[in-house]
Amino acid sequence: MKILIVVPQMPTDLELVKGGVHSALTNLLEGFKYEPTQIRLVSFSRSIKAKTEKQYSENIVLVYYPQSNLPHVINYLLKGAFQLRHEIQTFHPDLVHYFMSGYILLTRLYGLLGKPVLATIHGIAFAEARLKKQLKEKIVFYTNGWVELLLCPKNKIHLSNYSLHLHTTQQKDLTTIIPNAVKSTFFELPIKSSTENKLLFVGVIEHNKNLLYLLHCLAVLNQQGNFFTLDVLGDFADADYKKNTLELIERAQLSKAVKFHGWVKQDQVLKFLQESDILVIPSLQETLPMAIAEAMAAGKVVAASKTGGIPEMIDKEKDGFTFDLSEGKQLPNILKRLYNNNDLMQQIQYAARKSAEMNFQSQIVAKKTIDFYKKIIEVN
Repeated sequence: MKILIVVPQMPTDLELVKGGVHSALTNLLEGFKYEPTQIRLVSFSRSIKAKTEKQYSENIVLVYYPQSNLPHVINYLLKGAFQLRHEIQTFHPDLVHYFMSGYILLTRLYGLLGKPVLATIHGIAFAEARLKKQLKEKIVFYTNGWVELLLCPKNKIHLSNYSLHLHTTQQKDLTTIIPNAVKSTFFELPIKSSTENKLLFVGVIEHNKNLLYLLHCLAVLNQQGNFFTLDVLGDFADADYKKNTLELIERAQLSKAVKFHGWVKQDQVLKFLQESDILVIPSLQETLPMAIAEAMAAGKVVAASKTGGIPEMIDKEKDGFTFDLSEGKQLPNILKRLYNNNDLMQQIQYAARKSAEMNFQSQIVAKKTIDFYKKIIEVN
């Protein structure tokens, strides 16, 4: 079986992956290494000047096509569609898998030579658009949503029931739910024997990821004598949000408790995970965060907002914690329970890893994905 995977803007150096879709795909590739399937991954990148090919493993090749600084819509329509058609003509795949929806689906417009097509739905464009503050961002996300509605193939992988229920499904559609994969290196991290009350936040720093909410809770906890520290991995996407964040840190006297590290390489993510105790995800909107799956695999306690597909990942108070953003005391109360509580921390850590082993191991996710490929090919 030969599969052509299409994804936009994949870093040529996989160590520079910043989470999200690219992290999920990188983890899935690890699982595909052990499958008797030929994989050719095609991506369009602004960081290269000429077509580049890299041998990832014996059965996986990564192909990068240069993209100009014109808007993605124009690049995909004027060049990307023809480049993808060329790949299909030379590679002769049994199936084309879009590992993301939105603008990248415009490359379908010149035809995929009758090949079966599948898309993995990673985000909910319309839901994310409503949360954007700037008009330009709203337009981008709403346009992505309409492109997805018009061009998304009938065959879909959803990451959660939440995502599946938000998408219209026709009788002839083939759909399934397969969560994101996690690399084996996360499962190999040793579980800490005692807590140091170290919090971790991972992701782009903007309104939806809601770091300000976490900082407010941290200020309350520190005032009550529950002294947590917080490491933030990720960069600011909005100047106003950065200004508000830094002002709050100064006003609440959190400068010694909070450290910003920017985007870090994957090996550094592992280092921060190993040293941390609790991953906090206070997002307003999520489909199925990679950061949660990776933290659970690493044997970390996760405290996350009850939004999107997150409640499907965490069995409340058994392998992690969820909280309602509208109830301002829930997150502080969770963290107070965990403060210096080695017994509870140990209990949740081992349960989190066990849940991740059942749901997120790369080889298990890869096998489920291959089985779905076979089902689609048989039908077509």
